[in-house]
Amino acid sequence: MRRMLATCITAIGAIAIACGTIFTAAAQEPDTPLRVRLVWGIPTATIFSMMDSKRDILPNHGKAYTIEGRRIDASSEVANVLAGGGSDLGFSAVGAVINTNTRLRADLRIVADVVQNGVHGHNANWFLVRDDSPIRTVQDLKGKTVATLGFGTFIDLSMRVGMRKGGLDPAKDVTIVQVPLPAMEANLRERKVDLAQFVPPFYQIATGKGGLRSLFTSADSLGETQTLFLAGRQEFLTRNPRRVQAFFDDYYRYLQYALDPKNRDEMIEIGAKMQNIPPENFKAWWNQKDDFYREKTGLVNTRAIRAEMLILKEFGVINDVVEIEQWVDMSYMRKAAENAKR
Repeated sequence: MRRMLATCITAIGAIAIACGTIFTAAAQEPDTPLRVRLVWGIPTATIFSMMDSKRDILPNHGKAYTIEGRRIDASSEVANVLAGGGSDLGFSAVGAVINTNTRLRADLRIVADVVQNGVHGHNANWFLVRDDSPIRTVQDLKGKTVATLGFGTFIDLSMRVGMRKGGLDPAKDVTIVQVPLPAMEANLRERKVDLAQFVPPFYQIATGKGGLRSLFTSADSLGETQTLFLAGRQEFLTRNPRRVQAFFDDYYRYLQYALDPKNRDEMIEIGAKMQNIPPENFKAWWNQKDDFYREKTGLVNTRAIRAEMLILKEFGVINDVVEIEQWVDMSYMRKAAENAKR
């Protein structure tokens, strides 16, 4: 009996010590603003890039956190930057995070929605050819040169799946070259490539000039997808729980504001200024059907992720379907929604 009592006392003491350690760690989190190193792509797609321009609606900005931003257009590159500790949060895609977490043994977490495609009739990824091109089907791409934003990006993967669905092996039947998004149109019109990838606003600008047509879209090849999401390093998230939550509280507030139709013109103005493009180039499509779908709650579409993984595995883009829930953490956005009601 004494031995059992001693064991219980020891166990209770261990628990107390462990709890004390947790509380001490939480208490020791500094009061200084946390520097959030944030990576984004095209501002009007990854609209969290415009967040810093709306400090007037972000009560925690400058108090609990600050934003240090940088732009990278390829989601696969962003995943590698996060894995290497070069940033804390950034947009990425399913294939990139799976490959980074499994091959590099990184510990990235999917924490919030950025954009979805093929949802509620939205499409924002097009694969274009020239009007005078003899290419009418995917099969006609055999032996041709096609452009990609970046190997392993969402739009690259959806292009490869589209080719495989059309009966081509993208590794053998075409030559794939990497081209930045702003240079896609010129490369296609100058006949340096036979097919190029387009997203807003480059699609609307290019097709507005005429002479180009769509061969297929990402919605055709992949259907409903969680195209991009906000990913973060687990070590960063857990080391700064209070200040990280403050960032997500503001992010949630920002989403409610940015996606409210009455604020659409203001958000277009901000995005146009960041890209140095006239606002008129955005008004016809931004946050409309010819654009990505954005989830106002900030929650990711895990059902779409699971369906996308099956397609990517079927067409040899990823080796294995994983339990993606192990890397999904929606607690920050759910907590932010609760905090917004207070």
